[in-house]
Amino acid sequence: MIFENHQNFLSTIKQNSSHYKLMALDVGGKKIGLATSHVSLNVVTPYKVILRKNLKADIALLKHEIMENNIQGLVIGLPISSSGEHTENTQKMVIFANKLSGSADTPITFYDERYSTKLADVMLRDLDMNRKERNQIDDQISASIILEDFLKLNNQYL
Repeated sequence: MIFENHQNFLSTIKQNSSHYKLMALDVGGKKIGLATSHVSLNVVTPYKVILRKNLKADIALLKHEIMENNIQGLVIGLPISSSGEHTENTQKMVIFANKLSGSADTPITFYDERYSTKLADVMLRDLDMNRKERNQIDDQISASIILEDFLKLNNQYL
């Protein structure tokens, strides 16, 4: 089920447990960055990068990650233009989320991912990582930024 309202998304998850775990996805054309949260501990952790193959394989792998990590909800980065408008990529992400929702029985919501990739790149450059090193983990860092911002916005940090 996809929730447009973040509070409804969180309320649904909290019905099952007060110690819930979320996963953020930063979905790109070639890679999907994953980050997880342990909300009761106020911790967001970059988790991994998945190399994309095709939609069916991507969905199957994400479904496995959701089950393996006991994830109660997904926050998917929604690509929106810098002016705040929806784009062709926005629509592609909605279609992707609908396919994932039909396969995985996990609540899903979207979060504006504007600037998360740029911020991740700046952070990794500050660590003096070269381009190849940054490219290996930038999407999971971006996913962690998306999830951290989502949790802060929705007052999930103490």
